[in-house]
Amino acid sequence: MLHLLNGDAVLPAMRSAGLPGECAVWGDVLWEGPLLPDVTPEEQRLARATWFAWPEGDLRETLRMAEAWDRAIEGAARHDEVIIWLEHDLHDQFQLLHHLAWFARQPHPRLTLICISEFPGVVPFHGLGQLRSDQLATLFPTRQPVTPAQLDLGRRGWQALHEPSPLALERFGRGDTTALPHLGAAIRRFLEEYPDTRTGLSRTERMILEALSQGASGPGELFLALQRREERVFMGDYSFWRILHALGSGPEPLVRLIPEPVPGQVLPRGGASITEAGRAVLAGRKDRVALLGIDRWLGGVHLQGTSVPWRWNRTTQHLQPRET
Repeated sequence: MLHLLNGDAVLPAMRSAGLPGECAVWGDVLWEGPLLPDVTPEEQRLARATWFAWPEGDLRETLRMAEAWDRAIEGAARHDEVIIWLEHDLHDQFQLLHHLAWFARQPHPRLTLICISEFPGVVPFHGLGQLRSDQLATLFPTRQPVTPAQLDLGRRGWQALHEPSPLALERFGRGDTTALPHLGAAIRRFLEEYPDTRTGLSRTERMILEALSQGASGPGELFLALQRREERVFMGDYSFWRILHALGSGPEPLVRLIPEPVPGQVLPRGGASITEAGRAVLAGRKDRVALLGIDRWLGGVHLQGTSVPWRWNRTTQHLQPRET
């Protein structure tokens, strides 16, 4: 039996839960970084490892970790049962697409799923990493067989996520996703990371500037402020710091950062404040993409330069082409 987990945070409690079988982590952050169609697994891992080694990361170590994740899922055939443990947020729902697409190609005779959005007595519930080993053990009997409809939905969603146009994923997300009840909301949250039509800010960037304009200061305080505003917390500190760092870069930054690195931690101490340019962008008087430029992968879509082909309309809740 193989327990396929969503990240390292849940691993110690799972190992202490007294459940049969082996535990393995598959922890890729699929809502950011390049997802390239028609490349080999080795090429895909290298592209993503190169992206995630920013800014001073160890490419070899990042690549080694990605290879270990893939070895875990490739070894699933050795086990009489594979249990996928996930939760309801964007990070995990895109992992679910990956896993279902994998097992649609490499069928397993006994593939089961635990995917929860709440747990009794844990409020607010953010994820499996909050649970003790005895709490995790109570979920084991609730696992359900993965259905052909779920495998097909995962395969089609994974393919749409790789498309170089986001319209395929938007259409998919607005279709019938009831076989995976948390997927539609996850896709909508993902699409909100596109620059919006009014300011050029993603939802995360807008919330950062709003928190700063309301008095928040320091990367750690900002990170917690953002998590409180998420319906389903999905973002780790590394991804957050990358976004905040981009807002504080360039010839006319939107955020003034005075970071004080802390050994062993991703988020530095130090100050953060909104600049006049940041206030102008937040008010819609200037455009974030035009002002700073952008270099960001959202699935198979590479947003690059000072103009992007797609924007998120917060009023209609749809993507729309860039106005020309």
